[in-house]
Amino acid sequence: MKRYGVWRPLASGAIALAKSGLRPLRAAYQQRRVQIGSNVNIAHDLIVLGQGEVSVGNDVVIGPGVVLRTEKDSRIEVGAGAVIGANSVLEVRQGQMMMFGEHSQIGVRSHIICENGISWGEHSSLGGYSFIGPREGNAHGVLVVGRECHLHQHTFIDLCANVSLGDQVRTGPFCAFYTHNHVPKHGQLVWEQDPLFLPINVESGTWIGHGCSVMPGVVLGHNSTVAAGAVVVKPVEPWSVVGGVPARLIKAGDPEAVSH
Repeated sequence: MKRYGVWRPLASGAIALAKSGLRPLRAAYQQRRVQIGSNVNIAHDLIVLGQGEVSVGNDVVIGPGVVLRTEKDSRIEVGAGAVIGANSVLEVRQGQMMMFGEHSQIGVRSHIICENGISWGEHSSLGGYSFIGPREGNAHGVLVVGRECHLHQHTFIDLCANVSLGDQVRTGPFCAFYTHNHVPKHGQLVWEQDPLFLPINVESGTWIGHGCSVMPGVVLGHNSTVAAGAVVVKPVEPWSVVGGVPARLIKAGDPEAVSH
């Protein structure tokens, strides 16, 4: 067995001590690029990259290992009381804005890419291990999330086209919103076919169960329900219940409820 004697352990200890001593300095250097409100709790290892701006409101919590990447003339705004979970990555492309409302929450290890604007409503949350961003480099959708929405963990939102969620939308875990498809062409592989980008609109009060997929161009009417595991390929009327693959009507909407 190789012997290092006393000097190598002492040198390793000195390096570790120096690194730990530099943590406050590193944190101060990173946070000098951030406009910070009062009573803010930011982990020492926050990483701020790029030439854009970051604004953090009062009482915000940013967990350890978070990366904020802002390109030129871009901006991230985190409203008062918001929480950004540990090891999450927020990226904003040139000239764009990513905005989180007051008391919003982003779960741990989530990755959000803003290419054309993202607005996250007050008191709305995104579960951990989620991804939001375009799957195609030449497509840039806008995401608008209303107030008091709660998207469970492992949410996937494809932002090749616009995605809009009204107020008080709820989802179970492992739900996906696809704005990207392909135009079928005989004799051509799917990934070589022309892309098709269509928006998704989820109206207020909608409930989407565990493991559902919402496909391009779908509108989910207000207060509708999508049963667990469904694949929604067509518009859903307000107050109705759909389920299955592809999703079919289970219960029609209440005309009196719709009229109100």
